[in-house]
Amino acid sequence: MTIRQNKCNNTAHTWWAVLILMTSCFSVQAAAPLDAWQKGKVHQQESQLDSALYFFDLALGQVDANDVTTRASIYFDQGNAYQQKGKLEAAMDAFSSAMADWESLGSDSGRAVVNEAVGLIYLKQGQASKALERIHQSLSFKEQTNDSAGMAKTYNLLGSVYAQQGQLQIAGNYFRQSVQLWEASNQPRYLSSSINNLANVYAALGRNAEAEDLYQRCLTLKTSIGDQRGMADAYNNLGNFYFTEQEYPKALDYFQESALLGKKLKANRILAIAQENLAYTYEQLGNYQEAYVAMWRCDSIRQVISQERYSRDVAELQEQFEAQKKDYQIASLEKENQLKAFDLEKAETRLWFWGLVSGLLLLLVGGMVYSVVSHRRKNSLLEEKNLQIEQQRKEVEEKNEELRQITGTKDRLFSIIAHNLRGPLSSLGGISGVMRHYMKNGRTDKLERVIVEVDNTAFQTNALVENLLNWAAVESQSIPYRPQEIDLEGVLRQCIELVSVQAELKSITVELQLEASTSLLADLNYVKTIMTNLLHNALKFTPNGGKVTVQAAQVGDRAEIRIRDTGVGIASQRLENLFKANADKSTFGTSGEQGTGLGLYVSYQFVKKEGGELQVTSEQGKGTEFAFTLGTIQAHQPKTA
Repeated sequence: MTIRQNKCNNTAHTWWAVLILMTSCFSVQAAAPLDAWQKGKVHQQESQLDSALYFFDLALGQVDANDVTTRASIYFDQGNAYQQKGKLEAAMDAFSSAMADWESLGSDSGRAVVNEAVGLIYLKQGQASKALERIHQSLSFKEQTNDSAGMAKTYNLLGSVYAQQGQLQIAGNYFRQSVQLWEASNQPRYLSSSINNLANVYAALGRNAEAEDLYQRCLTLKTSIGDQRGMADAYNNLGNFYFTEQEYPKALDYFQESALLGKKLKANRILAIAQENLAYTYEQLGNYQEAYVAMWRCDSIRQVISQERYSRDVAELQEQFEAQKKDYQIASLEKENQLKAFDLEKAETRLWFWGLVSGLLLLLVGGMVYSVVSHRRKNSLLEEKNLQIEQQRKEVEEKNEELRQITGTKDRLFSIIAHNLRGPLSSLGGISGVMRHYMKNGRTDKLERVIVEVDNTAFQTNALVENLLNWAAVESQSIPYRPQEIDLEGVLRQCIELVSVQAELKSITVELQLEASTSLLADLNYVKTIMTNLLHNALKFTPNGGKVTVQAAQVGDRAEIRIRDTGVGIASQRLENLFKANADKSTFGTSGEQGTGLGLYVSYQFVKKEGGELQVTSEQGKGTEFAFTLGTIQAHQPKTA
């Protein structure tokens, strides 16, 4: 059993926070900051990294060649942005450029900061020896300038690196030096972090009394400066200490305090860790009901965190698209400017022409012949330019229409992803947490219901992805149409078999009524997609124990297929938009099933490709019937289905 810790500066994901704190005492300041640079910093703080990098590149293009200080600072921020995106090689290149500029200025402060940044990248790549070499170089620069605050932060960072390498005695020495410097400079915020890290080392070395005193001192410092997030972490670390010492009532009190602060601050990460630790502590105390509730809360909070991450990813994709859209609009404006230039040139040509004609008429009558010829030539040129201008206008209109279509498709795609796909994926994450809890407590008898839920969620997710791919193919008009001879009865029975699991889960009877065995002339993938989507829809909105009927009959030279269910029916106001691609119209089924809102749209488009029309009749509370026709090759005598 593992209790989750918030160790402040002793984990990999916090080292970059240390570097940001370190740059706050950076002694070299840039000259007048460029607007693009400042915009890049704002975007970086909001985690909009692509936009931040765009503005940093723009700023580097604008900075004066002699303003080396500003350029070095921009390169450093650019390196941090690349590092946050996980592009470590690009980050190294940016830091190298910053280092070259700082060295040309002879700036020890600049070289110190860059060395630590490069050291952290080496650490991320698993090259601990190179990382320590760079960080020690940074410490050497700070010692030369007697930068006590910078030295204290670097001591703390070195302690964290050595602790990760398992060299706890060395780590403890560096943490103690950091504590001494922070005490001398009266910096309680930084002092509390170094004290917490030293306490972690003492706890790992078995020096429990000293570790307990340091944890309590850290909590006192956090409380004195009103650092509520730090207090929540300190409460959690004290709870972890007492849990390890098997003093479970004390551990419970501190974990509860951490949870209360996390809830107050709306800090989901802190709250999730506190709830998980509460679950383990309740379990040790024999209070399994409270343990289950705490674990359920932990999984619920993690689902929220996961959804927020998905939303950020979608927002970043949308941001990238908007940047591309802006570039496209700039290109359109350039085209419009070209058209204006053509119009201006045409007007100037006309003025020149009429001036020439007037001059010739005044000179001599005999020049009239020449003027007529010239007039015709100029008119011909004007006509050619008019044709060019008209062609340019058509191109601009076509590009604008294409942009509107791309924007509409993009908006629908983002809406579908944000509205539908993240739900089932988050559910799987929550279910896995419940399964871990049951297995940890030996409650394997409870797993069967959870496994059924996993199967159902996976089945729904697969259907969502399949419809999303079909929709994308329809939108891009890239799906091929390959008609072939198909046995109607065979394909219908195959499609019914594909949805048999979904039908069994809801105890729904699916009946095939075949009036004639017919050979179709149709695309097999189209027909299977149409039928499975319509059957999924019927099963989705039919209550447990209901019935779905598939009827097939020969009508002239086409086969007519009807899918009728005993479900909840469709409201009349929804029928008008039923066959449009829109994630917002998707509704939950009778057992909570969720869809993309694309299945009926894809079926409607595929039926049109087959030369038919998908029709629907429905009455609320009495069920729904979908009907469409397919082309046939021949018909035979009726037989019993």
